Amino acid sequence: MSADTAADSQGKPAQELSAPTAWAILGLIVVAGVILRAYRLGERSFWYDEAFSWRLTTFSWHEMLERAALDVHPPLYYALLKLWSMAFGSTAWALRSFSVAMGAVSIVAMYLFVAEAFGRRHSLGPLASGQVEKLSPRSCSARGPGLLVAALVAVSAFQIRYGWEARMYALGAALAALSSWLLFRALHATLHANGKSFVPWLLYAIAVLLFAYTHYYALFTIAVQWLFLAGWFLTRHRLRIIDALKDPACLRAAWAIALVIVGWLPSLPVFLRQRAQVQANYWTQPIDAWQVPMVCHRMVFEPENATPSRRDAALVAAVCAAILLGLLWRARAAEWHLLLAATGPLLLSVAVSAWDTKIFHPRFFIVSHLFLLASFGVVLWRLPAGWERNVIVAVVLANCLWIYVSFWERLDLVNKPGGRAAARWIAENRQPGELAVVCNPMVYLPLIFHAGDDGAWRVYHDGRGVLHYEGASVLAPREMFTADDWSRMEARRVWVVDIAEGGWGTRSVPAPPGWEMTEEKRFPEALRVQGVTIVRLYEKI
Repeated sequence: MSADTAADSQGKPAQELSAPTAWAILGLIVVAGVILRAYRLGERSFWYDEAFSWRLTTFSWHEMLERAALDVHPPLYYALLKLWSMAFGSTAWALRSFSVAMGAVSIVAMYLFVAEAFGRRHSLGPLASGQVEKLSPRSCSARGPGLLVAALVAVSAFQIRYGWEARMYALGAALAALSSWLLFRALHATLHANGKSFVPWLLYAIAVLLFAYTHYYALFTIAVQWLFLAGWFLTRHRLRIIDALKDPACLRAAWAIALVIVGWLPSLPVFLRQRAQVQANYWTQPIDAWQVPMVCHRMVFEPENATPSRRDAALVAAVCAAILLGLLWRARAAEWHLLLAATGPLLLSVAVSAWDTKIFHPRFFIVSHLFLLASFGVVLWRLPAGWERNVIVAVVLANCLWIYVSFWERLDLVNKPGGRAAARWIAENRQPGELAVVCNPMVYLPLIFHAGDDGAWRVYHDGRGVLHYEGASVLAPREMFTADDWSRMEARRVWVVDIAEGGWGTRSVPAPPGWEMTEEKRFPEALRVQGVTIVRLYEKI
């Protein structure tokens, strides 16, 4: 019995949502999700990662791709962002709005995925070789749980926090959701067409290939999808490998996988070079036993600017594990897919970080988080239909909104204007011919974005060289300012930007003898990793 046709507390069948009603509700959910993501979208200061994305889009197409290859991410997001900026401009609001649009796609795609995966009488249980399940396209609907999952994605503070930046995370989440939906579309088409369906597998392959060119963490999710496929075909043929390989549907799936591999192979040399860079020097820390519970806590409660106790983190992780294990009760294909998609990338990233390359970081799990939310939604929908379930769902959604509001209160943009206000203050007080020198490239790029990159800004170079993760691929020699440049200064004043109290530590531009600091102004940043931006005015004695 499907979720939408389950009996209610009085034993009467619950009324199934019609398709027009479901789409109308989904439209309202998408609007709500976009509003939450677009709220004060242009007011937050850009931080380094976003400014790096912007800087790449300012180069020609060929140069942009070359410079992107010198960094650590695939190029698809930068190419799409450049197209988006050509259409809508390069303001903070315009650049971030692409991610907001992808957040809307994620909401719709997760609805489609849940409705497709849980809305058919398709089982992962064993089938006799060559047997085809008799399914009607209208035999079973899961619009109710699909809408609940879409609502959870729309109001999730974690999805909003990492899905509103001018970075590739929202695009990756959208493609993960779309590829999972298309995967189940292909499987269900396989059952209806006795393995002869070709187009659904082609669409799936295209979505996966785009996903792989968006972020390297996509490789974990793709690996999980293919593991799921292998299990599905083996179980369908009672673990008889030869029979599974002869299945026409398996051949279609293998063709789709081969298409993805061939399409991604040209990027392999770049991937290996970027991996070597990260292995040699990167900002990520070695993995430890508490990072996974801490990530679980951030995904559920505290997306930014909070450090939970180990007890709280362990408790949240235990609840998440219990919900995921609850999926295995009478599990079919959809439940197994959710379990693998929610946990597989996390476990694979832990393994890679422990034994190969340190890549573990919370924001990279925005994709896994989608399927964790879907697991929560599915388990909630399994509760007996009636007012009690409605109350529980309402409380859960209200709590998600409260977490979102609390997150915004901690950002406190009024009292933490950051680099955006610092750049404006310098622009309002700087006289013609005066330079602004920034202590570090990771602070320099956001400031020149907000200042308009008028040629009067420089980044301090201490002679050690700029590291690849500090923006080396997008900086030019003319932008550097060395200790010797102080003596060649014609202006009698220079503006210096330093940072302190953040995740990057204290960074400052050393002023030589003969210069005296005459003014200082501090601009706290909303994101704790950035600490405080400090503007100092030096005058020649």
